[in-house]
Amino acid sequence: MAPHKKKPTQKRDDESGDESPKTNADNLGIRISSAKTSKKLLNNKKRKAVIESFSPSPNGSGNSSSTSLASTSKTSTSVESASSTKTQSSILSFFTSTSSVDGPVEATPIICKPKKRGKHSAEFSGACRNLFDIPSTSTHTTVMKSSQSASLNSSTTPTNSPSTREPPFLKEFKLIILTVLGQVGHVDDLFLFSEDDLEYVNCFKTLSVSAQQLYVRLFQRKHAWLCPAKLKYPEIAADLTPVISELQAVNFIQGEEELNDITEALNLLPDPAVKSLAKSLLRVSASKTSKTELISALVKHSKRPRSVFSNVNMQEVVMKKVCGLLGSWIRLGDEPRTVFTRIHLLYSLSLEDDEKPISGKTPMERLSEIKKRNKGSVSFPRYTIFRTNKIFRTKEDLIRYEDTMKCEQDIKQAMATCDFKSALQIQEVETRRLETILRDEDISSHSTSLAPFLRPFTAWGVYTRLLYMGVEIHQQRGSYDDAVAGLSGLLEQTEYGVESRGRWWDRLAFHLYYHLEKPNEALDAILKGLADSFVKPGYRLALQQKAQMILKSRRNKTLYNRRSEFTVDAIREPPKVTIQEKELPSTPWGNGGQVAVRLALKHYRRSGFEEGVHGEGTVFTTLISLLFWDIIFKSGIPDVFSYPCQSAPLDFGYSSFYESRKEAFDDKLQELGEADNAKLQTLLETSWKEHEGDRCVGVKWTLFRDIDHAKGLLACLGSRVLCGIASLILKDQRHTRAGMPDLTVWSTRTNKFKIVVVKGAGDCKLSCKQMCWMDDLLRLGVKTEVCHIEASRKRLHETGNQLTSDSSQ
Repeated sequence: MAPHKKKPTQKRDDESGDESPKTNADNLGIRISSAKTSKKLLNNKKRKAVIESFSPSPNGSGNSSSTSLASTSKTSTSVESASSTKTQSSILSFFTSTSSVDGPVEATPIICKPKKRGKHSAEFSGACRNLFDIPSTSTHTTVMKSSQSASLNSSTTPTNSPSTREPPFLKEFKLIILTVLGQVGHVDDLFLFSEDDLEYVNCFKTLSVSAQQLYVRLFQRKHAWLCPAKLKYPEIAADLTPVISELQAVNFIQGEEELNDITEALNLLPDPAVKSLAKSLLRVSASKTSKTELISALVKHSKRPRSVFSNVNMQEVVMKKVCGLLGSWIRLGDEPRTVFTRIHLLYSLSLEDDEKPISGKTPMERLSEIKKRNKGSVSFPRYTIFRTNKIFRTKEDLIRYEDTMKCEQDIKQAMATCDFKSALQIQEVETRRLETILRDEDISSHSTSLAPFLRPFTAWGVYTRLLYMGVEIHQQRGSYDDAVAGLSGLLEQTEYGVESRGRWWDRLAFHLYYHLEKPNEALDAILKGLADSFVKPGYRLALQQKAQMILKSRRNKTLYNRRSEFTVDAIREPPKVTIQEKELPSTPWGNGGQVAVRLALKHYRRSGFEEGVHGEGTVFTTLISLLFWDIIFKSGIPDVFSYPCQSAPLDFGYSSFYESRKEAFDDKLQELGEADNAKLQTLLETSWKEHEGDRCVGVKWTLFRDIDHAKGLLACLGSRVLCGIASLILKDQRHTRAGMPDLTVWSTRTNKFKIVVVKGAGDCKLSCKQMCWMDDLLRLGVKTEVCHIEASRKRLHETGNQLTSDSSQ
């Protein structure tokens, strides 16, 4: 149901007859047909009364007035449609009522440069910005010429008073909407929303500021039924009842009358109420029965007829009794919430963690992150948005991706609670649905036409991800035949998930040998994996070692004849040092691991390395990102920056990251290779001061005490070692971020440094990725070693305040 739109009562001065001044829609060159009004809502006198009771006062202290909305409808009626499409109609109803821009628009940290800049794109962006009263100095304002700014200054009367002050979380909620629907370079995203979708956004604008705040607060919470009496937001209103009524009037909030699921309703009741209801309906004692069991019994009881002589629906009887006990409950309306969630999903596509590039963030996480940025604790780099391809060509594409995201979250939640049966059911249903969709050749061709870093958002991308989730579920359930079948299917294609092929081959060989006891097939899988060009050094070494272990197995001596088919890459063995400590944690994980690292740092301080950090690969990614910042956020590369607030380009972690910037990276590596320590430190300090605090993948600002601390390490590393490590990381960021040694220690007095892997008790073996890193470091001439922390042979005994020791057996 579309949101309520108040019927106009009088004309504004600027809409008298056919000679009315041009609106922003006219400036944009858009003409639309007359707006359709929902008769059902207009005839609802009760809801109309609520809307009128919350209309802003004439002095402009509230939000947009009813007359401004009436103006939109009236102006829309006087213009004839040019393309007769619903999307254009929606655009006008969304953007006609705007306010003016005060003063020139300032330059911004984020510059939009779309592939084809429309004639009126700047005016369009300004109109969108003013729609929600975002100040002209907003961090997402678009650079405009003075003439364009002047044309905006002559637009319609402001819908809100400049004195209206909104909390940051509400401004940022509106900012996200503007970015997805109205910023220059993203106007084409409007076609992903229908006329009814945009009407909900337009309706949100007409709400009072208090209603907007309450809606956003509830939107940030889990989508569940809430008791209004327990809602406390004194900063919004002391009494939330009228605010809730305003939101209910436009279907933004549902009441308990729309609660139809009996299980859901029973779960809202307190324990005593459930027991009382069970006692009256089931005629049983509920004193020693849990609430879950009682609810299950009541639901089962509701599905039975009351008697063989009665046609009464028992479920209605039970539901009526439950509603009588419930009282007042509310929940956000499904339709408007879906629209705003979809907007947030689009906005957060580019904000995924590089470890999990396709797991969307919840609206609360998105707003929380923006809120931190607004307070100054989080800021994002400057870059140019340049989009040439549409990931979602239709609204159906977006909905398909959104539905799959929900299924993924459900599967993860089920797996987190070890409910693998439910997880498998969800996975199988969604997989079958996608298999039907993927029979469309047009969908498949569109997916393969996109760059690899955009494919995870397509139907084939999510299908591939779901297949591997099925493999993980089968592994947990012990269904190794199904796991092997799933891995074999994934490895038959080379278009999706290619960066994970090394892991897939490794798991396939593992299951074939250990669980299915098929050593020959395991060796065949290893051979195919070693021949796969997508398999990176870490997994390549793991496959080689696995092959040697299988060949040496005594269970099947015939395998010995296949040893000529396999070789092992030469890996340098790093030096080892053993430290004996009196007190040593029994486990290398968790706090024990941290203790082992502190003991190692203490040892190297005694050895002359007065400085040291435990940062693993972050030590070098921080230095490298700062020195290569301008290239990482380089302009002119299509589709790697899609929205503001990205901490890295979308191709970060893919092979194209280096390939598309190869010339710039090589030139920078040559420049740094020829630089002396003084120049390296100057370059680092300049970048540090310019970008300090900006959120960038791989940069940890708190790792070093200050810039001088980082400069001290940089001077010890020198240009040759720095460039060697940078080349390895930049060419394969995804697979080099793991396995880096734990500690980096150095001395500014002697200009010496050492990179150390720390191994505590029970953690003596290097992983394959650690072996590859140590080999690369040794090849570069870096002093690196493995530090084993072992328990001392002397056991301590406490006697009063003195410690004595004796030899242990």
